[in-house]
Amino acid sequence: MLISIAQIRPIKGDISANIDPHRILIGLASSMKSSAIFFSRAFVNKL
Repeated sequence: MLISIAQIRPIKGDISANIDPHRILIGLASSMKSSAIFFSRAFVNKL
């Protein structure tokens, strides 16, 4: 089982700037056959 952890520096109020890097990281984790990917709570709080 491979677990991925992802974190970016969120930009307050800029949803696309916060979502796009996560889409890239999801694709990377998927290509590595990760079973799960976890994001920091700050990502949600800064939207």
